[in-house]
Amino acid sequence: MYNLLEKTLSTEAAKESALNQFRGKVNELAFIHYMREHIAKIHGHDMREHDKHPLKFLSPEEREEHSFNSKFLSPEETHAQHKRAQAQVEAFLEHSRMNGYHHPTHVHHTAFEGDIGRVTGHKQSQTENPSDALVRFKKGPTQFLGASLKSSKKSEIGFHNGGAGTIGNSVGIDLESIASKRREEFAKKHGLGKTDISRKKAIKADPQLYEKALEAGGHLHREIADTLHNHYSEMNPEDLRHHLVSTFLKSDENNPVPYVKVTGRGGYGDKPAMAHTEHHHDNPVTNAMLSAKKITTRRSGAGMIHVLADNRHAFTIQAKHNSTPMSTSMKLIGQPATEVKNETKPVKEPAAPKNHKPRVKKAPRVQASVDAPVVAAPPPPMPTAMPAQKPKRSRFPRTSASHPQHAMHNWKGAHTSPTVGGLDFRDRN
Repeated sequence: MYNLLEKTLSTEAAKESALNQFRGKVNELAFIHYMREHIAKIHGHDMREHDKHPLKFLSPEEREEHSFNSKFLSPEETHAQHKRAQAQVEAFLEHSRMNGYHHPTHVHHTAFEGDIGRVTGHKQSQTENPSDALVRFKKGPTQFLGASLKSSKKSEIGFHNGGAGTIGNSVGIDLESIASKRREEFAKKHGLGKTDISRKKAIKADPQLYEKALEAGGHLHREIADTLHNHYSEMNPEDLRHHLVSTFLKSDENNPVPYVKVTGRGGYGDKPAMAHTEHHHDNPVTNAMLSAKKITTRRSGAGMIHVLADNRHAFTIQAKHNSTPMSTSMKLIGQPATEVKNETKPVKEPAAPKNHKPRVKKAPRVQASVDAPVVAAPPPPMPTAMPAQKPKRSRFPRTSASHPQHAMHNWKGAHTSPTVGGLDFRDRN
């Protein structure tokens, strides 16, 4: 069943977007499993020793979710995500030890809205704290340390994953009502049920309907990005800076429930899986945003907004569905700048009507709104990569490339074997 996407989705971009969601969920649940396994081992007892299930440290609901998402991946993909998860557990534990956290006792799955408040007593939204897992420690600066898990083939990994409704409300626009209206229109057109759960099941069960949902979702992503960008263009520059830094980069060092980003890569074939940790408030993107004299935004394709720090591409905001398109809420993801060029890119002029002599402005070209016509003028320089900046001093010791023994954690696993931690993916249908 893992090749279903190859048969149904028409574009490579759509396939990759869907696959990344399945990869991320499998990686997230594998991390939970191996972290709980580690805690059982260090305490010298296994309360589930009679459970022979290969994912015995997951609840029945978590096992079912893992099984569903892994069906859309090849056995090699699933195997790679598990190897990454093992490396991510090692990276997270070493980071926690370096920062004074000792004796982990529990790990909580906190991937859904409200989970963090339920576990910790501190009410926090997914926008404020995107932890996929919270580890409780017997001794440490705080009782909990969260892990925001990232797993991708790309060299650069996103650093924000929050609800579009929450982001919109923070600046006074209702993005969720736009998404809700488009979901209702799609459900009515295709005769779907009245609840999001029933619609989600129907869309996932019909490959052709799933492809139609992806296409409609693409239009909605662009509409959300257009609405948000238009509002950003009208904001006070300093208000815009504060909003982007506190929301997408989450630079608050005084969070009562701190978390780190734990990124996993590799794990395919002979390539060992690797992982590293990073504090969300101490990185080159945040430092560039705080030190820049001018912060602006520019609309891009596929539901994206480029954020520019002194005309250099700092990061990208992308609108996406939370999971199944046209049946789940919208989220906004912050992605590091990946396509960076130093040369000037010419601006394509709109075709002029016949017998029309184009006007030439003498004033310098200013950034126009997303739908404004482009007037012939010298093209602006294309935003380039942010210059390397010296990171600000953090209250936490930071694992970095200057300490190679702490920067990367390799988990080769049994890369010549199709099993990981007792899991065998060869015979899965």
